[in-house]
Amino acid sequence: MLDKELFKEKMEKLLTFFPNWNVDLSDGVVAGMWYSQFSHMSDEKFSKAVEDYIENEQFNPTVAGIKKYYMPETKKSITQIKHEEMLKEYGLI
Repeated sequence: MLDKELFKEKMEKLLTFFPNWNVDLSDGVVAGMWYSQFSHMSDEKFSKAVEDYIENEQFNPTVAGIKKYYMPETKKSITQIKHEEMLKEYGLI
């Protein structure tokens, strides 16, 4: 779960780099709504998404825009696991 202090820090950083972004994070309702969109993320994933957004985007942040840089962890299918086991068995990896 995303740490609220880290969330606040990163959102303030977005406000610094996008000075025309018209979002009032001092309003608890607004900040809470934004937080709810990212609360499932780990601190590391949210930080990376924000940093990547700052690095690559020229327009004010949106929830969808930041989420575009969030890469959820993918789980391997049983087929992938079996294939990797076969490759290891034959010394190919």
